[in-house]
Amino acid sequence: MNKEAGLGRSVYLPALRFDGALPEPGGYGQIGSRFWKRPANWEQFVAAIRWAARDELPVRIGGPGFLAANLVSQLEKRRWMLHLVNYHARTGKPTGAIEVTCRLPAPAKEVRLYSPDTERSPAIPAKTEGTTVTFTLPPVTVYSIAAVSW
Repeated sequence: MNKEAGLGRSVYLPALRFDGALPEPGGYGQIGSRFWKRPANWEQFVAAIRWAARDELPVRIGGPGFLAANLVSQLEKRRWMLHLVNYHARTGKPTGAIEVTCRLPAPAKEVRLYSPDTERSPAIPAKTEGTTVTFTLPPVTVYSIAAVSW
């Protein structure tokens, strides 16, 4: 159920449905990685979030379903840190190239990659249009961070 009030928007979704059998009740230490997956109705949640945000999300990431991402804002340093984790790292399956678009508070100055997958921390070529920056990261084998500064 979507609602608008003035300039605000809210969304109600009745349930987040787990995809598969639920883990046995108990401590968190008993929940193994086989339960680390998207919910069955994840697309409904993504659509609701995009609608509520008027499709003005700070970051968009194109990658496989086994890639997890977390965006951390470091405003005092005028940068965002985009953490990327490959949940198929044990199988040796890299992600493929990762397309990223960020809407920053100011025009981008630099995008730099930090990863145990590379020996150095290269600057990543980026295309900037106003405060939106688009770039392509190399495949993530295990873990990478894209530092986007402005």
